[in-house]
Amino acid sequence: MRTPALVIVGLLMISCLAWAYPTSLNIIPTADLLDPGSMRIEFENDGYSRIFTADSESYWLFQTAVGPRLELGVDVYDTEEPNYMANAKYALLAESDRSPALAFGALDVGEGGPPSYYLAAAKDFGPSRLHAGGIGDRHKVNPMLGCEFQVARSSWLLFDWIDGDENYLTAGIYLETRSGPAFNIAVGFPNSGENSNLTFANVSWIWCPK
Repeated sequence: MRTPALVIVGLLMISCLAWAYPTSLNIIPTADLLDPGSMRIEFENDGYSRIFTADSESYWLFQTAVGPRLELGVDVYDTEEPNYMANAKYALLAESDRSPALAFGALDVGEGGPPSYYLAAAKDFGPSRLHAGGIGDRHKVNPMLGCEFQVARSSWLLFDWIDGDENYLTAGIYLETRSGPAFNIAVGFPNSGENSNLTFANVSWIWCPK
């Protein structure tokens, strides 16, 4: 997920904030989609214990909604030797007063290994938005849970979790700014004591058609 600095500056100048929730929480995908025709670009750095160190990893993530039900994306890992992976999400059901939003998606398509698939549901409950579903491959599916809690007009506390020794429970904060970019900073606590804590920082921009 890397792009020249001039492109980022341009996106900062034309970005808008017409969309309340990210299409993922800290680590789990959700049933939420971007507004039709909009594009989201993200820069993220992940580190075990600390970010922006020699051992941390950076990514560029590009996501666009090609219609009211379909979202497509490309993730670019490792800027020196880029590795490209695609993802897709399709909305099966829209949220209503009685039922949650429901979406099916695929992640990590093209990394050389098997992609991951997920089914996610999301529903508002007052200032909270709850998320649940399952993610995995043809061999194993892990439950996943998440919650967004709005603490101010433009900020949310985010919590999510995926089952499995290799996965994490995370807590973070998501903050939108009037100038354009939004920020997400989170800490992950491993399900297994054999793994280290995970810290990451994400900055994103959304471009919305007029």
